[in-house]
Amino acid sequence: MYLPNFQEYLKKFIIDKSVLDCGVAGDKDVSMESSHWVHRIIHDNAKSTLGIDYDKTAVEKLKRNGYGCVYGDCQNFNLHRKFDVIFAGELIEHLENPGQFLDCAKKHLNNGGLLIITTPNQFSMVRHIASCFGLLNENREHVMVHNEKTITNLLERKGFKVKEVDYFTNPSFYEIGRLRLIRKILRPFLELRFRIGPNQAHQLFVVSEFSI
Repeated sequence: MYLPNFQEYLKKFIIDKSVLDCGVAGDKDVSMESSHWVHRIIHDNAKSTLGIDYDKTAVEKLKRNGYGCVYGDCQNFNLHRKFDVIFAGELIEHLENPGQFLDCAKKHLNNGGLLIITTPNQFSMVRHIASCFGLLNENREHVMVHNEKTITNLLERKGFKVKEVDYFTNPSFYEIGRLRLIRKILRPFLELRFRIGPNQAHQLFVVSEFSI
């Protein structure tokens, strides 16, 4: 399924839930000051929220602005509490040891809790075209890129049950980064194409469940 507005779709999973947001600070393009910062949606709709990030400066800034946040490595943390939902937005592609992150996530989820992951889609149309023309500009912090099958295999290996895999393209894709003017011009065509062929969209939205 293609999600024309993934932030609105996310709300149905987090309303009145306790949520841990892993990699809460975002990056230089999508941080607290950005309208695309997903944690704001989580903070405004969940029953309770906590963020974790390894950027000490960003964590302190978030805390000064009233957000619950702790410094830590998402591949090795122990918060001594459990959550209904763990959200990892555009995080797993940065991790050297994603399996360790999933082990930590299991320890921090209530029985039947959800792990929601968003990550770039390896087989997106835009990535394919860019690669063909030698224009693929991979983020220097990315160490892997997933597709529907590989992310499902990884989650199932770690004991999660994948409930759904959807596709979306974050509005920030059209407004931030190299060639953004061309992206804006092409946006109507791309959005139509992604509705016809969801698996060609730019990102994956993966919902999985952990039950004891």
